[in-house]
Amino acid sequence: MSAGKIVGGFLYIHQSAVDDLPTDLFIKYREHLQALKYDFPDFDYTIIAIGKKDVHFVMCNDWDFEYEPIVQDRVVVWKQPSEAMPNGQWKTELRKASPNNPFVYHHRNLFVKENYDGFDYEDDCYRSDKIKQLNPDKLRMGRSEWWKTFCENHNL
Repeated sequence: MSAGKIVGGFLYIHQSAVDDLPTDLFIKYREHLQALKYDFPDFDYTIIAIGKKDVHFVMCNDWDFEYEPIVQDRVVVWKQPSEAMPNGQWKTELRKASPNNPFVYHHRNLFVKENYDGFDYEDDCYRSDKIKQLNPDKLRMGRSEWWKTFCENHNL
C-alpha cells in the first residue's frame, strides 16, 4: 500500500487512493460506502478513516489548497448487532465539525499516492520533513489555533 496514514487505530486515506487498499479494507470501505450513500446520498467526502468497528467519511473542502486542511463534518458508519439482526444493522451518524478551533490534517502526502495531482506532492513532502524536524507537540498540533501559532513562530 503506497498511501495511507495510521493514527489512533484508524487508517486515513484520500478518496483518490482507495483502490490501493488491501482487499479486506477495500471491501470494508465499499460496504460502509453503500450505507453512507443510502442515508446521505449527497455527502461529499474527501478522506476515509477506517477503524476496527467503523468507517468515517470526512469532508475536507480545502484539501488541495491548504498544507494543513481543516477537518470538516463527517459521517460515521458502523454495524450495530441486535437480537433481530445478529449480523448487525447499518447505522450512520452525521458529526458536525467544531466551528471553534477545528482539527487539521498534517502530512497530506501520506494520504495520497505519489502521482496525486491535486497539490504539489514533492513540495508537500518537503514541508512534512521540515515539520518533523521541528518536533511539534503531537498532543496539541491537531487543533487549528495551536497549529496556526506554531506555524507563525517557525515561519512555515
